[in-house]
Amino acid sequence: MWLFEFSSRIAWPLLDAMPPAVILDFQVQSCQPQIRTIVDLLINELQTREMGCFATANHLAYLLFIEALRLQMHRTEQHGLLGALADPKIGKALNVLHNEPEKPWTLDSLANAVAMGRTAFVNRFRDLVNITPMQYLTQWRMRGAQECLLTSQRSIAAIAEEAGYQSEAAFRKAFKQVTGCSPGQYHKQECE
Repeated sequence: MWLFEFSSRIAWPLLDAMPPAVILDFQVQSCQPQIRTIVDLLINELQTREMGCFATANHLAYLLFIEALRLQMHRTEQHGLLGALADPKIGKALNVLHNEPEKPWTLDSLANAVAMGRTAFVNRFRDLVNITPMQYLTQWRMRGAQECLLTSQRSIAAIAEEAGYQSEAAFRKAFKQVTGCSPGQYHKQECE
């Protein structure tokens, strides 16, 4: 049995969308030969204990997680974030939001990016993710900001700009709405 631990808060929405346990049995592994290959390589690395085996095992475990995630997304019709990621249009929207959260996105620009009408886009997004696209964008930006507050020495103004906010005041307001505290309070609570 392998357990995966994630220190980055950015991964939490994806992890929250996963079931509590994902079991890979031999029948599944035969349907997905790459999973069997990764497991065999991982076992070999841990048994031989050659130089660099733990670094190699960590990377193989990461690949195993990705394959398990792919398998989980294809098993049944998913709802929530996994279903949204698997959806051709909404998955593309999530991809652009994840890769460019700092852009001044609007509902129209997001809908245009995935070649959908605004209403159809908002409805499909909300059906799959259970929140609106703009709520998701704000939460995603705040996750990135939380990570920056914990791992960098950048100023609040720099973090606000990186998160896509033109003013520090707007950033502070959004941060407090999402997390329940100011950026300074969050940094102090989490770093003590």
